[in-house]
Amino acid sequence: IVPFMNPLALISAFLAIGTLLLAVYILHLDPKNLAHRLFFVMMILYTCWEFIFIGMQSTGDKQVFVLLYKLSTPALVFIPMTLHIIMLMVKMPRKIMAPILAPIYAAYVFFLYQNFNLNLINRDFARVDGYWHFVRTDPGFVTVLYMTVYGLIILLCIALIVNWHLKTGLTREKKQAR
Repeated sequence: IVPFMNPLALISAFLAIGTLLLAVYILHLDPKNLAHRLFFVMMILYTCWEFIFIGMQSTGDKQVFVLLYKLSTPALVFIPMTLHIIMLMVKMPRKIMAPILAPIYAAYVFFLYQNFNLNLINRDFARVDGYWHFVRTDPGFVTVLYMTVYGLIILLCIALIVNWHLKTGLTREKKQAR
């Protein structure tokens, strides 16, 4: 099968190329800025995930699909990296960032292990009409923990951005927060 016969694979190819260009552009702006470097790494992970997704959607073999799905597992780290970048953008002191980020990154190492070995979120995959469908796992303790940590990260990101918007007096930063 030609990979681009599947429209999802074609969309993923365009997204991967666009994401890669954005990553290089942001890093080029200021390579010494930690937020830019983290964004670059996050976008590289996302680009890898998109290219792996092209292979996932292009294969008809379930074993190959599952292998590619497991290889895409490291891309999950973009979620705590988003929080890390936002904390850097709002200029949160390291003394506050470290105790928040350390357990979150540690939890994500555990989630990566779980997803690679036990399929944390999906328990099975089925190909229907040329497209792969994900069969969700029953919400066990680890899955509920993952969703809770994920939800807390999202809420914390939103709270930090809203607080930044309300506290800053600079028009440029208000626009960035918006």
